Amino acid sequence: MVVRRPGSGRRRACDPNGTPMATRQRKSSFLGKLVLPAVLVAVLAYFAYHLVNGDLGMRAREVMAAEKKALQETHAALVAERKHLETRVQLLRPEKIDPDLAEERARMQLGYAHPDEIVVFRGSERAALPVASIGNSQDPSFLSR
Repeated sequence: MVVRRPGSGRRRACDPNGTPMATRQRKSSFLGKLVLPAVLVAVLAYFAYHLVNGDLGMRAREVMAAEKKALQETHAALVAERKHLETRVQLLRPEKIDPDLAEERARMQLGYAHPDEIVVFRGSERAALPVASIGNSQDPSFLSR
């Protein structure tokens, strides 16, 4: 049975005789007060960790900046090489062929040299040229010196 106190909007629990019963109130435990702050600290720690170490975190940005710098340097080197190659291709256009460049390319591809020239091979060039086509039909033993 529930009885209202006059002047109060609160209800009080009463026994069947109408006498107010003692209500038992729980005391909040010490650990109960720490649950919400502990959860909030855990959430903040999670976000702080990923701020530093995540895929887009501070360390990842440093790595990406270093990669960006290396790629920009590579790009600059490739652009310079491309300009150099475009210049050489321009010299080989059929409308106006540079005679020196045409002679250089023909000698390199055919492997011929004038009899009074000294030919110095670098490692990759020596392997790329066939031995029989070097020089004016000289003995290929001169290559081993």
